[in-house]
Amino acid sequence: MDLFSGIAGGLQGRKTGTSVPAKPDPADARRPSVREEVSKKPRIRLSSVGDGARVPSRSPMDDVQTASSAEDAITLADDEMRAIREKKVSVPSAPSPGFREMTSPEQGNVAPTTSSSGPPGSPGPLSGQRGSAHVSSTAQFFAQNVCSHLDKIKESVATKDQAAALEQKAVTLEQKAEIFERKIDEVLFLLRRLDPSEAERTIADLESKCTRLEGDLEAAVIQVEDLKTERGMLKSRVEELEEEIRRRREFARSVRDMLVKSEPL
Repeated sequence: MDLFSGIAGGLQGRKTGTSVPAKPDPADARRPSVREEVSKKPRIRLSSVGDGARVPSRSPMDDVQTASSAEDAITLADDEMRAIREKKVSVPSAPSPGFREMTSPEQGNVAPTTSSSGPPGSPGPLSGQRGSAHVSSTAQFFAQNVCSHLDKIKESVATKDQAAALEQKAVTLEQKAEIFERKIDEVLFLLRRLDPSEAERTIADLESKCTRLEGDLEAAVIQVEDLKTERGMLKSRVEELEEEIRRRREFARSVRDMLVKSEPL
């Protein structure tokens, strides 16, 4: 209160042209004056939409010129000290109905938001909230772009992997097709060998061969019979010759006996 009394006295003395010394305050040595603090801090702007009354922002010089009494100065100083103690961001005046907040170009596809028209005297969105919303929307947009880009990369990688897998499958199928073609050729060869017409031709060839062999066999049998007949004839001839040789031997022996007997003693 001593500080407030000193401020009020200083304001009255400046208005009347005489200076009234203020009571010394021990706190003045360790903290700056209210005017310096007020000049460094943002002003509180109050508005009333209902009755149309508006208190414009005031600078320290305007406060000195428009202060009509010590009570007004004390009230102003009290408000400033409360604002300094609380250390809060100043609240701007309530936006008029239908006010639209323009969005920054960096937000991309984020739709602009419309300030809600609340009850008379209600404060609009804070600048810190607008900044955080802008940062959040930008981060969300960047995250969506990154996610979409990653999805495209995954799709391209998946497409390349699928292409490689399809190429490998195609090579495997070609190898299997070659093996299958060889198997089909073997089966067709076997089927051709088992073809009835070809079998009939083979049977006819075999029958003709058998017929020829049968003719040869009959000729061989005839030859064997002829050989047997000739053998019989030869055997009888041999017997005749043996009989003739035996007779000749007997004749020779009888002649020799006769010669022996006819020799003189």
